[in-house]
Amino acid sequence: MKFKILLSLCFLILVAPILFYIYQFGFGVWSKHSDWASMGSALGGLYTPILTLLTLAVLVKQLQIQAQSRDYEQRETSRKLVFDMVEKFAQKVEERLDDELKHNLYVLSEMPKGHPDSNVLKSDLMDIFTLWTSIRAYTRNYSKQEPKLIIDLLAIPILHLDFRVCYDLEKAYITHISKFDDKFAFYEFN
Repeated sequence: MKFKILLSLCFLILVAPILFYIYQFGFGVWSKHSDWASMGSALGGLYTPILTLLTLAVLVKQLQIQAQSRDYEQRETSRKLVFDMVEKFAQKVEERLDDELKHNLYVLSEMPKGHPDSNVLKSDLMDIFTLWTSIRAYTRNYSKQEPKLIIDLLAIPILHLDFRVCYDLEKAYITHISKFDDKFAFYEFN
């Protein structure tokens, strides 16, 4: 609808000088060369700035479209990179986790902070936590950029590990590994 209105307006702007000329001087085929020159001079003087402004408007719109396209491509490239990296780290966690490590992870996630047995379990799981730290970093940074797509990103580790493992990793990481008072969990727990 907006395009049709704009097209109609442009058509009106382009036809208006001819209509004004016809209204003022009449319509006809003139026999004198000077009459044709006068008409050409009058219409040329009107059309030159009109067409210049229309050309400028088209160029500005084209630059806006190019900027939007460039922004979209940059966001898509960034999204693909982040999703690929989270996928890669989730696959590495999946490769390293066996049933015993999953059990140890569950036990560690249920232990209170500072429990004497937690250090042994943490050392067994340190390479898993290193990978999980990378997943958390990519996820946290991406959640600031594209909050609407965070659910899709969080699904990647779940597809490789299952929700329970992600939950245990997150809980154990926040309770025993994170040096900060990190209460922000992607896979929520109470």
